[in-house]
Amino acid sequence: MQVSPPKGASTSSRAGRGGLNDALPPLLRGIGTTLVLTATVVAFVIARHGADVKMSASPPLAASNLPRDAQAELNSLTAEVRELRHEVEHENVVEEVLENRWFEWLGFTGTAIIASSFYSEFLIRRKK
Repeated sequence: MQVSPPKGASTSSRAGRGGLNDALPPLLRGIGTTLVLTATVVAFVIARHGADVKMSASPPLAASNLPRDAQAELNSLTAEVRELRHEVEHENVVEEVLENRWFEWLGFTGTAIIASSFYSEFLIRRKK
Protein backbone atom coordinates (compact mmCIF):
# COMPACT_ATOMS: atom_id res chain seq x y z
CA MET A 1 0.00 0.00 0.00
CA GLN A 2 1.45 3.30 -1.09
CA VAL A 3 0.98 6.50 0.91
CA SER A 4 0.32 9.61 -1.12
CA PRO A 5 1.49 13.06 -0.06
CA PRO A 6 -1.08 15.34 1.59
CA LYS A 7 -3.03 17.67 -0.65
CA GLY A 8 -1.21 20.89 -1.43
CA ALA A 9 2.23 19.50 -0.63
CA SER A 10 4.62 19.71 -3.50
CA THR A 11 7.29 17.08 -3.93
CA SER A 12 9.86 19.65 -5.05
CA SER A 13 9.75 21.48 -1.70
CA ARG A 14 10.34 18.20 0.10
CA ALA A 15 13.38 17.42 -1.99
CA GLY A 16 14.92 20.81 -1.21
CA ARG A 17 14.50 20.40 2.50
CA GLY A 18 15.43 16.74 2.45
CA GLY A 19 18.99 17.53 1.37
CA LEU A 20 19.56 19.68 4.43
CA ASN A 21 17.80 17.21 6.71
CA ASP A 22 19.96 14.37 5.40
CA ALA A 23 23.10 16.45 5.90
CA LEU A 24 22.26 17.62 9.42
CA PRO A 25 23.12 14.44 11.41
CA PRO A 26 26.73 14.22 10.14
CA LEU A 27 27.17 17.93 10.87
CA LEU A 28 25.94 17.49 14.43
CA ARG A 29 28.15 14.42 14.93
CA GLY A 30 31.11 16.41 13.60
CA ILE A 31 30.41 19.30 15.95
CA GLY A 32 30.02 16.92 18.91
CA THR A 33 33.24 15.09 18.09
CA THR A 34 35.07 18.41 17.70
CA LEU A 35 33.82 19.47 21.14
CA VAL A 36 35.06 16.19 22.63
CA LEU A 37 38.44 16.71 20.96
CA THR A 38 38.64 20.29 22.24
CA ALA A 39 37.75 19.25 25.79
CA THR A 40 40.32 16.45 25.64
CA VAL A 41 43.08 18.79 24.49
CA VAL A 42 42.21 21.34 27.20
CA ALA A 43 42.22 18.59 29.86
CA PHE A 44 45.55 17.34 28.50
CA VAL A 45 47.13 20.78 28.73
CA ILE A 46 45.77 21.36 32.23
CA ALA A 47 46.95 17.93 33.42
CA ARG A 48 50.43 18.38 31.96
CA HIS A 49 50.72 21.85 33.46
CA GLY A 50 49.61 20.50 36.85
CA ALA A 51 52.12 17.66 36.66
CA ASP A 52 54.94 20.07 35.86
CA VAL A 53 54.19 22.24 38.85
CA LYS A 54 55.34 20.16 41.77
CA MET A 55 54.67 21.02 45.34
CA SER A 56 57.83 21.92 47.16
CA ALA A 57 58.91 19.50 49.83
CA SER A 58 58.06 20.56 53.31
CA PRO A 59 61.08 21.72 55.29
CA PRO A 60 62.50 19.11 57.64
CA LEU A 61 61.44 19.34 61.24
CA ALA A 62 63.87 20.86 63.65
CA ALA A 63 64.97 17.74 65.40
CA SER A 64 67.98 19.02 67.21
CA ASN A 65 66.24 19.13 70.59
CA LEU A 66 64.64 15.65 70.31
CA PRO A 67 65.95 12.67 72.27
CA ARG A 68 67.94 10.05 70.35
CA ASP A 69 65.09 7.53 70.23
CA ALA A 70 62.69 10.14 68.87
CA GLN A 71 65.33 11.29 66.36
CA ALA A 72 65.83 7.73 65.10
CA GLU A 73 62.07 7.18 64.86
CA LEU A 74 61.66 10.46 62.99
CA ASN A 75 64.38 9.47 60.51
CA SER A 76 62.82 6.06 59.91
CA LEU A 77 59.37 7.61 59.41
CA THR A 78 60.82 10.15 57.00
CA ALA A 79 62.46 7.38 54.97
CA GLU A 80 59.22 5.38 54.96
CA VAL A 81 57.23 8.38 53.75
CA ARG A 82 59.76 8.91 50.94
CA GLU A 83 59.43 5.26 49.88
CA LEU A 84 55.63 5.45 49.94
CA ARG A 85 55.65 8.61 47.84
CA HIS A 86 57.96 6.91 45.34
CA GLU A 87 55.64 3.87 45.13
CA VAL A 88 52.58 6.06 44.61
CA GLU A 89 54.30 7.98 41.82
CA HIS A 90 55.13 4.76 39.95
CA GLU A 91 52.00 2.83 40.83
CA ASN A 92 51.13 0.67 37.83
CA VAL A 93 51.57 0.05 34.14
CA VAL A 94 48.12 1.31 33.12
CA GLU A 95 48.89 4.78 34.37
CA GLU A 96 52.16 4.77 32.45
CA VAL A 97 50.35 3.82 29.25
CA LEU A 98 47.71 6.50 29.78
CA GLU A 99 50.40 9.08 30.48
CA ASN A 100 52.35 8.12 27.36
CA ARG A 101 52.48 11.08 24.96
CA TRP A 102 52.23 8.79 21.90
CA PHE A 103 49.04 7.27 23.28
CA GLU A 104 47.58 10.74 23.87
CA TRP A 105 48.55 12.08 20.44
CA LEU A 106 47.20 9.00 18.67
CA GLY A 107 43.92 9.55 20.52
CA PHE A 108 43.83 13.20 19.44
CA THR A 109 44.60 12.26 15.84
CA GLY A 110 41.93 9.54 15.77
CA THR A 111 39.30 11.90 17.15
CA ALA A 112 40.27 14.57 14.61
CA ILE A 113 39.98 12.05 11.77
CA ILE A 114 36.53 10.97 12.95
CA ALA A 115 35.38 14.60 13.19
CA SER A 116 36.74 15.40 9.74
CA SER A 117 34.95 12.37 8.27
CA PHE A 118 31.66 13.65 9.69
CA TYR A 119 32.29 17.09 8.19
CA SER A 120 33.15 15.49 4.83
CA GLU A 121 29.95 13.45 4.93
CA PHE A 122 28.00 16.64 5.71
CA LEU A 123 29.52 18.44 2.72
CA ILE A 124 28.86 15.54 0.36
CA ARG A 125 25.25 15.15 1.47
CA ARG A 126 24.63 18.90 1.31
CA LYS A 127 25.80 19.07 -2.32
CA LYS A 128 23.42 16.27 -3.40
